[in-house]
Amino acid sequence: MLKRRQPKTRLPQITERALQLFEQLQQIPRSTDAWYDVHGLLHKELGAKIWEWPLDTRNGWHYWLALTEAAERRQGEFAAAK
Repeated sequence: MLKRRQPKTRLPQITERALQLFEQLQQIPRSTDAWYDVHGLLHKELGAKIWEWPLDTRNGWHYWLALTEAAERRQGEFAAAK
């Protein structure tokens, strides 16, 4: 009997640099040269696959979700520190 391989679900590793790029990306209007420049750096930092372009809710959604959660946690930590 042939055993089918199951894809491993790997959670993306969110680095401090990736989080900074994500927050910077939120401030730039989409579809501008600056947005694509920052997005390219973020894509490379995360080690995303070529077919996960652009990183949004359709492509690479798990990256987007992890980045959003990390940014919210970060804001919560800053608010608690004040």
